[in-house]
Amino acid sequence: MAHDQNNIELHMKQAEAINMVYELISEPKLFKTFVEKIVAYNDIDPELSGIKTALKNSADLATKIVKPPDIDLSRDIGVIVVGLDHKNQVSHVPPGLSDWVGAKFIGDKNGIGWVEIEHDERKNVAHILDIDAHDHLPIHKSLHEAFQKNQISKLIILHQFVLSSVALNALKQLYNLTDSEMQLCNLLSKGNTLAECSEITNVKKSTSRTHLKNIFSKIGVNNQSALIRILTQISAAAAIQDFGRKKNIPLAPDWHNGLVSQQTLIFKSRFNTKVTYSKYGDPNGRPVLFFHCGFGARHHSRQMAQAAKDKGLLIYKFDRPGFGHSELVPDMSIKSIAAVTEDLLEHLNLKSIDAIGFGIGGRTLIDSLQYLSGRIKSATLYSFRGVIEGYKGSLMKRMSYLIWHRPKIFIQFVRIARLHSSNGVAAGHLREYFRDSEADKAYLSDDDTLTQMLTEMHLATRQDFQGSYFEHLNLKAPLPEFSLPAYDIPINFIYGDKDPFNTYEDNQRLIDLIPKAQINTIKNKGQLFITHNFKAFLKEAKI
Repeated sequence: MAHDQNNIELHMKQAEAINMVYELISEPKLFKTFVEKIVAYNDIDPELSGIKTALKNSADLATKIVKPPDIDLSRDIGVIVVGLDHKNQVSHVPPGLSDWVGAKFIGDKNGIGWVEIEHDERKNVAHILDIDAHDHLPIHKSLHEAFQKNQISKLIILHQFVLSSVALNALKQLYNLTDSEMQLCNLLSKGNTLAECSEITNVKKSTSRTHLKNIFSKIGVNNQSALIRILTQISAAAAIQDFGRKKNIPLAPDWHNGLVSQQTLIFKSRFNTKVTYSKYGDPNGRPVLFFHCGFGARHHSRQMAQAAKDKGLLIYKFDRPGFGHSELVPDMSIKSIAAVTEDLLEHLNLKSIDAIGFGIGGRTLIDSLQYLSGRIKSATLYSFRGVIEGYKGSLMKRMSYLIWHRPKIFIQFVRIARLHSSNGVAAGHLREYFRDSEADKAYLSDDDTLTQMLTEMHLATRQDFQGSYFEHLNLKAPLPEFSLPAYDIPINFIYGDKDPFNTYEDNQRLIDLIPKAQINTIKNKGQLFITHNFKAFLKEAKI
């Protein structure tokens, strides 16, 4: 009898633990409180006895509860498939998109329409898929299961991207659209009304109406709904074509428009590990290597690609070991990261290259120079992260604190958050993190900047942030002696005066060790300046 009682108590404890995991991974406020308690408890119990094991078990359980799909539709293909209930409200979504649940689909008889969230300014172009599409589309398994239970009445595609260069090129070639007409198509595809398009492009509404009539005539449609269907179909086809080409890597990107989409190029390092990278800008331009920040990956925006092209640069941005899809090397060290970097240059048939470093990527670049003698011609570092202090502010600052003090605990948090945090929640955390910088807050009000940051974060965490974990740990190590010829290159440190996290004053001791250091502080710029306005950054950098 006592044995049965013990089993009952054990099952009750297990049920309670599972319930806590469900609450932790679904309730953002609880997640924030839990992180705060762990950070505070660290001062009392440095060993955090018992908590590390419990959190790891919770993370393991969370991974079993929700397994992310192999294909990230929102990033790899550019479309998101969700399910509607019998009231035409979004009821079933892939992991990480819970902020769309409850959104209302409003469409015409052809199935073209909009999805709107109450009390939210966002509205996304959407259209209904054939009911049998769930048999062959790579949609999340939860949608398949919901169909079997008759919980979904319709599948719809949400379009959450600007028309890609491939799609715009297809429009131009198929229908001979002018630049103004393509710009109007692009704005309409993002959910803007004709009046809003006129305001954005600073033209009269009558001019926009004329452009729209010309578009109707050239494409052969009679109304805006039919136009949206054409735009979404071309966009989806172009994006899926790009995704399909990834399966035949390495494949040269399409430079017809001078810009590239988010391709994934791959090579094998000397450690027989996979390394992934992208390239963008001018295909005949001067090569530049980009070391991304600790919360980043190889993702880049269309604006960055255009800025690089205008500057005559061909920029390579790669996932360092442990980030994105680049596999960890057997012995993670600065020397091995430098070796992988050298392997990339060999793969690209480049003897030497100029380099950009952002945040922790800048520190990693500086540390790697001792092993890259003659391979890096110059280094331009923005928001250089030479030291790190214990952050006790917003949730993301506390997470940074955990990377520094309790990396194993941080990784478990990332595993849970990566599976279950919606874009809306993550966006809120980002805005909270940068609340002390007016410049960065302004950058995050731009949807394209916010989308790029969220995409980078999702991509970077694919390996439980192992790469970032190592590079944060490396910050504890002192900079190497700057007496080797490898450091005898121009090194330019750029700071935004509105960046409170990485300042020249914080890093002056380290920078003073560098023989050819140049300092450039630019006014009214924050930490996100390099990604938000890459064109202005390149001008300041003088690369």
